[in-house]
Formats: sequence, structure tokens, C-alpha cells
Amino acid sequence: MRVPPVVIHLSLASAVVLGAVSLTLPSTPADSRAASSAIDALSAEQYLRHVSYLASDAMGGRANGSAALDTAAEYIAGRFRSWGLTPGGDGGTFFQPFELAAGAASGPKTQVRNVIASLPGRDPALRDQWVVVGAHYDHLGLGERGSLAPSQRGQIHHGADDNASGTSGVLELARLAATRTRGFRRSVLFATFAGEELGLLGSSHFANHPTVPAGAMAAMINMDMIGRPRNGRVFVGGVGTSPVLRPWLDELNRRVGLQLDYSDSGFGSSDHTSFTVKHVPVLFFFSGLHGDYHKPTDTSDKIDAQGARRVLSLVYLMMERLATDPARPEWTAVAESAPSGGGGAGYGPYFGSIPDFGDAGGGVLFADVRPGSPAAKAGLRAGDLLVEFDGTPVQNLYDFTYALRAKKPGDAVRVVVRRNDMPVAATVLLEARR
Repeated sequence: MRVPPVVIHLSLASAVVLGAVSLTLPSTPADSRAASSAIDALSAEQYLRHVSYLASDAMGGRANGSAALDTAAEYIAGRFRSWGLTPGGDGGTFFQPFELAAGAASGPKTQVRNVIASLPGRDPALRDQWVVVGAHYDHLGLGERGSLAPSQRGQIHHGADDNASGTSGVLELARLAATRTRGFRRSVLFATFAGEELGLLGSSHFANHPTVPAGAMAAMINMDMIGRPRNGRVFVGGVGTSPVLRPWLDELNRRVGLQLDYSDSGFGSSDHTSFTVKHVPVLFFFSGLHGDYHKPTDTSDKIDAQGARRVLSLVYLMMERLATDPARPEWTAVAESAPSGGGGAGYGPYFGSIPDFGDAGGGVLFADVRPGSPAAKAGLRAGDLLVEFDGTPVQNLYDFTYALRAKKPGDAVRVVVRRNDMPVAATVLLEARR
């Protein structure tokens, strides 16, 4: 657990004498006015323009490793650059490249890129802390893997809601944040991740190789499928990862009027999980599943741009609060009681492990195993190193991802883990995600 920064209270006279000391002051009325002005300036039209481009036929479904995904990355970076944001990737660029396996996980590698921009904070006492606002921008390409329309594999899976909607949300929030004349007190990192559809690979790479100092991330907001809210209803996960999150959301939502369904857990099948395992408070915004999920019919004409604008209004207000409140959100661990869709390596049947997301190689280390999950019922536990799945050697998270996604709920798979340097075999009965 990170120790929150200590705020030293000085008299005004002492501050004048010391000169170099910067007081951490409460948020000002100017901050509140700036937030109100920004949400008024949110543009459903600009938002939908981004979604329509990213989910167009020309983007070919934005498969990992494709030329279209590279084009999408350049588009995102171009928007960041045009708004005057600072590069937040490696080597003074907007990009953080990393390798993933193409096809068979332990085979040839291909490079993909996270796309990251930064907005430095204005407060000397807080600007070394970062609020991350993120979304994944990859999708399924032609649906060779992960499609829920098997008869339509080979057709473009457009991924408008999943997740051009969240990526476009990052872009619209970044545009507005860049127009603030005073800036935020903390620094903000706008990040779009590749590799999510293969098992949260881009966000886990960032979490293990952050482009800001380790331990400097004060909070993370993730948007995944925010483009089709029904009757103003939105799921918000992670509210239990810091005591301040739910009260702040309740307060700020009075200005927006959404119907919020809360979950305390910071785990799930999206990129916030990569930050939860690093003990970063998270929020996950999600407008719900629908019949077009992971099908070619997830197209931009079905996006509710005005509904997404309402979601973004709340996300902006929460981003502003996280980036300006003097107190850094305190991390709180959430006791897991039941599966809630996550707990495996990406999409597929439910397994119930929480990978360490490290780079050790030679297997997949379990940071935790969810109580009541298939893995827990089979006797697996935190600290186990998965080395074999249904007869297939597991060298890394890629191997686990592909092997798990080849199975279906109800399959019984034999796994081998190393525990205290000894092999332990178990049979796991896979379940459907909930």
C-alpha cells in the first residue's frame, strides 16, 4: 500500500518566510466554473465523428497487429497533437510500443502501440501525481477470434460500442481538458490501449512499465462500451476501491441525472483490472451489453451520441474532482464474493484467476483466485504458477488467453501449476461469465 502524501499546514507568516513551500489548497470556485463550462462544451457531434471514423469499414475492425490498428493509433495521436497535449509515451512520443504474439501465442511476435498524451498539472504540490483516463481502441478485425456471430467470421466486426465509444470518450475529454486556461492541479494522462481483446495486454504492459513514476498514479478511469446507455442507466465499477469515490459520484451525478448501478469491485474483463492489481483506485464506466456485442452489427449508427454525452459529463466532472481535490484517494481493497464477468485472461469462459500481469515468463502467476470461482473450486490459489492448460504448455499470458478462449462453459480442463516448486495437477470445470 502506498502511503498518501503528507500535507503540512503552515501559518501564512511561516509560508512567507520559507518562500519555497507550496500550500495545498481546496478546489477553488474557478475550478468549479471551469468544470461547468467544459461539460457544457461537450460535443455529441464531435464524439460521434470519432466513433464513425474508428468504426468505419476502412478501419477493418481494428484487429491487433493490423495496419488498420496502426492507422487508428496515428489518428488518435494526431488528435492529441492538434490540441497541444504533451506526448506521454516512450521517448518523447505519443506511443508506447509492445510486442504481442501473432496467432499462436508463443510464436512470432508483432508490435502494437498504446497511445498516450499528458496534461501537466499546475500545482507544484500535486502535479507529480497522475490521474489516468483510458480506454482500449482495438477490436476483433474480421472476427476470427472472439466473434459471437460464428457464421459471420470474415466480415468486418466494426466495434463501434466496443470500444470506439470509449476511445472517442477519451478523445473528447482530452480536447476539453486541453482548453482549460488554468489546467488541473494534478497531471492527467489520456491513454488508449491496444491488446485488450487478447487479455488486457496493453493496459497490463502500461501498468508494469508506466510512463510516469511508479506509485504516482492517484486514480484511473476506464471507459469500455459507453455508447448505448438505456434510459440513462450506467454501470460504474470500482467504487469500493477508495472511500471517496461513491460519495463524489453521488454528489456530481446530481448535476447529470444518470441512473447509476454501482459495484465495489475493481476487477473485471476490461483495462481497469490492470490498475486494480497495482492498488490504484479505479472507476469503470459501462453502459451495458446488447445483441450486437462482438458481432459485425456493432456499428456507429446504433450509438446514442447524446446518451454518451451525458455519461461523459459525469466522467469529466469525476476526472476534474480527482485531479483537483487536495486529498489523494486512499486505496481500499475490496473483498471479492462472487464472479462478475472478469477473473480470467480476457474474454471466454469464466476461470476465476487474477493474473499477476508481470513479465516473469515460464507460466502465468496468479496474484489471486476469486472465492467461489472454478479455479478456487479446483483448489488453485494465489501464488500458483500456471504452466499447463489442457495439455498445452503455458509460457505466458498470451498462451493462457488463447487456450482459455478456445474452450466453452462446461468444459473440464486439466491444469498444472507449480506450487512451492512442485507440480500440482487439478481439473477445472469452466463456467459461463456473469
